Amino acid sequence: MSLFDFAAFDAVDYDKRYAFSSWHEFVPYRKSWRGAVWIEINRDIISDRFVSAAGVVKFWKNGPARHKIMPMIEAAHIGRMETTAFRSVFFTWAKGAQQRDIAFPAFNKHQFDAMMQEWRAYLDENPSD
Repeated sequence: MSLFDFAAFDAVDYDKRYAFSSWHEFVPYRKSWRGAVWIEINRDIISDRFVSAAGVVKFWKNGPARHKIMPMIEAAHIGRMETTAFRSVFFTWAKGAQQRDIAFPAFNKHQFDAMMQEWRAYLDENPSD
Protein backbone atom coordinates (compact mmCIF):
# COMPACT_ATOMS: atom_id res chain seq x y z
CA MET A 1 0.00 0.00 0.00
CA SER A 2 1.43 3.33 -0.99
CA LEU A 3 1.46 5.98 1.73
CA PHE A 4 2.44 9.62 1.98
CA ASP A 5 4.84 10.34 4.83
CA PHE A 6 4.24 13.94 5.82
CA ALA A 7 6.07 13.73 9.16
CA ALA A 8 8.28 16.83 9.40
CA PHE A 9 7.13 17.85 5.89
CA ASP A 10 7.83 21.41 4.77
CA ALA A 11 6.07 22.13 1.46
CA VAL A 12 8.23 25.12 0.49
CA ASP A 13 11.50 23.30 1.18
CA TYR A 14 10.27 20.14 -0.55
CA ASP A 15 9.23 22.07 -3.67
CA LYS A 16 12.69 23.65 -3.85
CA ARG A 17 14.48 20.32 -3.46
CA TYR A 18 12.17 18.22 -5.65
CA ALA A 19 10.73 20.64 -8.19
CA PHE A 20 9.45 17.86 -10.44
CA SER A 21 7.62 15.97 -7.71
CA SER A 22 3.91 15.57 -8.33
CA TRP A 23 2.65 15.69 -4.74
CA HIS A 24 0.41 18.67 -5.59
CA GLU A 25 -1.44 16.31 -7.94
CA PHE A 26 -2.70 14.36 -4.90
CA VAL A 27 -3.07 17.02 -2.21
CA PRO A 28 -5.74 17.82 -1.23
CA TYR A 29 -6.94 15.30 -3.87
CA ARG A 30 -6.51 14.40 -7.51
CA LYS A 31 -8.86 16.63 -9.53
CA SER A 32 -10.42 13.72 -11.42
CA TRP A 33 -11.38 12.10 -8.09
CA ARG A 34 -13.23 15.25 -6.96
CA GLY A 35 -12.59 14.30 -3.34
CA ALA A 36 -10.42 12.09 -1.18
CA VAL A 37 -10.34 10.27 2.12
CA TRP A 38 -7.13 10.84 4.07
CA ILE A 39 -6.12 8.49 6.85
CA GLU A 40 -3.50 9.27 9.45
CA ILE A 41 -1.73 6.08 10.46
CA ASN A 42 -0.32 5.23 13.90
CA ARG A 43 3.28 4.30 13.01
CA ASP A 44 3.81 2.37 16.23
CA ILE A 45 1.10 -0.11 15.25
CA ILE A 46 2.46 -0.73 11.74
CA SER A 47 6.19 -0.36 12.42
CA ASP A 48 7.00 -3.98 11.54
CA ARG A 49 5.50 -3.57 8.05
CA PHE A 50 6.25 0.09 7.40
CA VAL A 51 8.76 1.05 4.69
CA SER A 52 10.00 4.61 5.17
CA ALA A 53 10.26 7.09 2.33
CA ALA A 54 14.03 6.56 2.31
CA GLY A 55 13.43 2.80 2.13
CA VAL A 56 11.12 3.22 -0.86
CA VAL A 57 13.76 5.31 -2.67
CA LYS A 58 16.39 2.63 -1.93
CA PHE A 59 14.11 -0.13 -3.23
CA TRP A 60 13.26 1.93 -6.31
CA LYS A 61 16.94 2.52 -7.12
CA ASN A 62 17.99 -1.09 -6.51
CA GLY A 63 14.92 -3.06 -7.57
CA PRO A 64 12.84 -3.78 -10.61
CA ALA A 65 10.33 -0.95 -9.99
CA ARG A 66 10.51 1.78 -12.57
CA HIS A 67 7.38 3.80 -11.91
CA LYS A 68 7.74 7.39 -10.81
CA ILE A 69 7.95 8.04 -7.10
CA MET A 70 7.75 11.13 -4.95
CA PRO A 71 11.11 11.18 -3.20
CA MET A 72 11.22 11.40 0.57
CA ILE A 73 7.43 11.48 1.04
CA GLU A 74 6.26 8.28 -0.66
CA ALA A 75 6.36 5.48 1.89
CA ALA A 76 4.76 2.03 1.92
CA HIS A 77 3.07 -0.56 4.06
CA ILE A 78 3.57 -4.23 3.25
CA GLY A 79 0.57 -6.48 3.80
CA ARG A 80 -2.87 -5.97 5.22
CA MET A 81 -3.46 -2.94 7.42
CA GLU A 82 -5.99 -3.27 10.20
CA THR A 83 -8.25 -0.32 10.92
CA THR A 84 -6.87 -0.27 14.47
CA ALA A 85 -3.83 1.41 12.89
CA PHE A 86 -5.94 4.44 11.90
CA ARG A 87 -5.29 7.47 14.08
CA SER A 88 -7.71 9.80 12.29
CA VAL A 89 -9.75 9.88 9.09
CA PHE A 90 -11.12 12.82 7.11
CA PHE A 91 -12.77 13.46 3.79
CA THR A 92 -12.09 16.55 1.67
CA TRP A 93 -13.52 18.09 -1.48
CA ALA A 94 -14.18 21.53 -3.06
CA LYS A 95 -10.46 22.06 -3.72
CA GLY A 96 -9.79 21.32 -0.07
CA ALA A 97 -12.15 24.03 1.17
CA GLN A 98 -14.52 21.39 2.55
CA GLN A 99 -13.30 18.90 5.09
CA ARG A 100 -15.20 16.53 7.34
CA ASP A 101 -13.80 14.32 10.05
CA ILE A 102 -14.99 10.75 9.93
CA ALA A 103 -15.67 9.38 13.39
CA PHE A 104 -13.24 6.56 13.92
CA PRO A 105 -13.04 3.96 15.37
CA ALA A 106 -16.60 4.67 16.54
CA PHE A 107 -17.88 4.76 12.95
CA ASN A 108 -21.34 6.25 12.61
CA LYS A 109 -23.06 5.14 9.39
CA HIS A 110 -25.78 7.80 9.65
CA GLN A 111 -23.16 10.56 9.96
CA PHE A 112 -21.15 9.07 7.08
CA ASP A 113 -24.22 8.84 4.82
CA ALA A 114 -25.08 12.49 5.55
CA MET A 115 -21.54 13.51 4.63
CA MET A 116 -21.73 11.54 1.38
CA GLN A 117 -25.04 13.23 0.51
CA GLU A 118 -23.45 16.63 1.15
CA TRP A 119 -20.52 15.75 -1.11
CA ARG A 120 -22.77 14.42 -3.91
CA ALA A 121 -24.92 17.56 -3.74
CA TYR A 122 -21.79 19.67 -4.05
CA LEU A 123 -20.72 17.66 -7.13
CA ASP A 124 -24.16 18.09 -8.69
CA GLU A 125 -24.02 21.85 -8.11
CA ASN A 126 -20.40 22.17 -9.28
CA PRO A 127 -19.98 19.74 -12.19
CA SER A 128 -16.76 21.34 -13.44
CA ASP A 129 -15.03 21.40 -10.04
